[in-house]
Amino acid sequence: MADSPGARHWLADATARTGRAERTMLAVAAEADARAEMSATDLSRLRLNLFESARDCRAALELMLDLHGASGFSVDNPLQRLWRDVAVGSRHPLLNGYLATENVRLRAHRRAAHRVSRTGDGSVTSVVADAVGQDPHPRCGRLRG
Repeated sequence: MADSPGARHWLADATARTGRAERTMLAVAAEADARAEMSATDLSRLRLNLFESARDCRAALELMLDLHGASGFSVDNPLQRLWRDVAVGSRHPLLNGYLATENVRLRAHRRAAHRVSRTGDGSVTSVVADAVGQDPHPRCGRLRG
């Protein structure tokens, strides 16, 4: 297999994906450690980065199993155990790409829906409700719902 250009390419791709996943996870950990508080948008962005890392790990293992063949799924093969552990662990809710994407989308929608115009003295002059027809609360201007 070492003489096969295709196999070397797949191995290089798996190595690159693993390296990128590790760098991304370490960058997320460093950013999380460096901040005392994090906005919801930043938290969602970091969760998306973690999801991408988990997806890279799964893809790298899939490539390695494809290279190894069906015997890679044998119970006594360590590659099978790694594949199973990464496949299960990368589906943890914290690493769920759908949930992270949905959180980013909802936060962007809420920001666009709740725009407040203020005068120089800080008083509210107008509130723009969102496109789904929510009315602003009469006292604070926040959207209901």
